[in-house]
Amino acid sequence: MAVKLINDVRSKLAVSLNVGDGSVRVLAGHGVRFPTLDTAGDWFPLAIEDVNGNIEYLHATARNGDEITVIRSQEGSIERGFPAGSLCELRLTVAALDARIEMMIEQGGGTPVNNSAVADVSDGTLGD
Repeated sequence: MAVKLINDVRSKLAVSLNVGDGSVRVLAGHGVRFPTLDTAGDWFPLAIEDVNGNIEYLHATARNGDEITVIRSQEGSIERGFPAGSLCELRLTVAALDARIEMMIEQGGGTPVNNSAVADVSDGTLGD
């Protein structure tokens, strides 16, 4: 299981996102901007934001063209409806950062690779 990250990936919702929906549809042709998820358990962080600044964080678990399968209401956010045209972008989140650090620790045999700092997400601090 790996978190996939790419810089500067954004689109807008092509259709409204309702409470209970398990996938989002981005503008036509924009799906390829987002990471490819080849292995079961791969995911990327996704944020939906409306014009009023309401944000929901989601974990994207699959992508087929412009449709992205998601797990809603992640990282303390509240599942809500969003109108078509709302911003949809890959954003670095605490959960994604924590997952990457865990991958580095696992690959390094149980200790941080290259003496990198380990995130303590319980209080948001970094420790050695």
